[in-house]
Amino acid sequence: MSARPTRGERYGSTAASGRLTFSAERRTAGDIVAAAGMAATVEHLGLALWRVRYANDRSAFRHGRQLLLAKVMNVARRRRWQEQPKVIKLLAFRVFQWAVFSVCPVCTGRGHPTLDGQPMALSDDLCPACRGDGVTAIERAVPVQHIGRAKDIADLLWQSDQHLDRRIAARLALHMATRASTISAAAHRGPGVPGHNSNDRPPSVVSLALEKPASRGL
Repeated sequence: MSARPTRGERYGSTAASGRLTFSAERRTAGDIVAAAGMAATVEHLGLALWRVRYANDRSAFRHGRQLLLAKVMNVARRRRWQEQPKVIKLLAFRVFQWAVFSVCPVCTGRGHPTLDGQPMALSDDLCPACRGDGVTAIERAVPVQHIGRAKDIADLLWQSDQHLDRRIAARLALHMATRASTISAAAHRGPGVPGHNSNDRPPSVVSLALEKPASRGL
């Protein structure tokens, strides 16, 4: 099994590095960052989680906690949760912290142990510590009497994470389809077409500076 980086990990490494690279021929991490920015117009919480989890953006930690709290409070009212608001706030903050810092130390979040002597190759076996989840158990993060509610809150956060990932995937697919159509149309035009000068083509790879997060390290 290959230890191929996830979309979130590619987003984080690029956002943290401060450089976006785009290519006319292939998908790059810069495309993922751009797609994440567009997807975040409707999924603020998901992007905040990605920024703090994958890009090590400290400012996103506080912002993400507040976004999760707002979402949880709204759900609590609609579903008539019995817990007091101060308890819900504590649980929301604990769950967000758990989601960011609870990477399983045995498999480093991959869900599978690495093969001996091959740090980039993963075993097909599930991690014995986290059983494939990639995180330590949420039971360790909250008081035992609130585990059930904490799992409800964690599910809301997971939904935001997955919603962002799906929107990014959809935008990437649309972008690549549009790019392929443009390249195909250009190939059919061929050289010698008025207004078409092969010497004026844009470079196949473009790098842009990206403003780094104001604070790094948690």
